[in-house]
Amino acid sequence: MDLIGIENEAEFFPSGTLSDVLKDELQDITSRWSGLEKRAHPVARLAQVAAPTIDALRQLRNASDRKQQAELIQDTHHNVLSALGYSWKRDTALTALNGNPVIPLVGRVADALGRDALWILEAPIADADDEAADPLGSSFVSGQFPEEIREAALLDRTIESMLTDAVFDLPEGPRNVLILGVSQIVLVDKRKWPARSVLRFDLQEIFTRTDRDTLTVMACLISREARVPEQGVPISDRLEEEAERYANAVT
Repeated sequence: MDLIGIENEAEFFPSGTLSDVLKDELQDITSRWSGLEKRAHPVARLAQVAAPTIDALRQLRNASDRKQQAELIQDTHHNVLSALGYSWKRDTALTALNGNPVIPLVGRVADALGRDALWILEAPIADADDEAADPLGSSFVSGQFPEEIREAALLDRTIESMLTDAVFDLPEGPRNVLILGVSQIVLVDKRKWPARSVLRFDLQEIFTRTDRDTLTVMACLISREARVPEQGVPISDRLEEEAERYANAVT
């Protein structure tokens, strides 16, 4: 399968299994969605925001006004998250660090039992030239927090450095974290984070090509329906289990 734009970093999926496993599983998964209306179909929703996202990224590169840049980035993130089935909403969350400093969220999703299952973080963007910067390497800035709680804001740690002990050490913290960069989404799973394994989605590459298989894989790996379904086992878990089974069989 053609998965250009999706990076399997540090073997989030066992090496060599991503394409093979997805090829066998996608037909069954997408058949469940075949009868859905466009607004409810995860792949159709992504295809619908492809052109607007590419246009917004082009405008961002040509924008010199910081306010306009911030609005373009926010609109892009809002549209992409909506296409993935999430709601964009500013919020804050306590961390597990001493003193319980807070971090900013732009979304959070609970599982069927009401427990936080997924958080969405937005990496701060200094300017349009930072489009290719790694969101994990950035630190939050005070402007991302409500003024009344800025004294409690966690500002001196990169997102990468604080995930382990600030987020994943929380007794009721999320298993999954989506991190939004200018044109990149990074998926972090608590179970795979010790090896620093993540999945990266290059929005510029994916939405420029609009390859149906790539959009389907993206939907099956990071949409709300895949990660935090209202009921049943997450599709993403099924894919990862099949990948492990395939890797063990080959070994």
